[in-house]
Amino acid sequence: MKPVRTHSLLLLFAVIVTLIVGAVYGYMSHAVGNSVEKSSAARASVLAAQSNSSRDQAYMQQYQLTAVDWARLPEFFVASDDILSFIEAVESIGQVTRATTTLSNIDADNLDNAATGTLGSIRAHVDSDGSWTAAMRTLMLAEVLPYKTAINNIRLDSTVTGPENEARRSWRLSFDIRATTIARHLPTATPTPAQTPTPPSQ
Repeated sequence: MKPVRTHSLLLLFAVIVTLIVGAVYGYMSHAVGNSVEKSSAARASVLAAQSNSSRDQAYMQQYQLTAVDWARLPEFFVASDDILSFIEAVESIGQVTRATTTLSNIDADNLDNAATGTLGSIRAHVDSDGSWTAAMRTLMLAEVLPYKTAINNIRLDSTVTGPENEARRSWRLSFDIRATTIARHLPTATPTPAQTPTPPSQ
């Protein structure tokens, strides 16, 4: 009976050890799995942060490279309180090309009561009389005006004047021009209250 009892105790001990080892293995496996998941999540967070940082740096570099252009952007729009400058710029083309240049049908959106930054447009019809070279230069200079413009309805006609043996051909260029305007309201100076003069002391 004694050997059987000894074998039973050994078997029971082996079962207990197996259960303990299995429990420890299961716990360690679960702990390692959690650790791996946390490590992967932390690494993903670090990579995401690095990616966001790199993207932010790229945005800042791009902004710094284009800061000058952004600062000049308002210059490409005709200020609502300076429409006359645009009209004079178009008329001055004729002085450069030696063509007789006139503007008509000038019409601009009223932005007096619009919020600062509101966009509108100014429209005009341009006629230019002169030589072929003057006509082509007029159109070229109109297209490169330092504003956001659009040119439409271009027409070019020629006329012959003078006797047949002294005939002279001239050209009339006409087109519609439209420029983008932007509401800009300069601050008005606040009047200072009038001061009552101090009577001289007796």
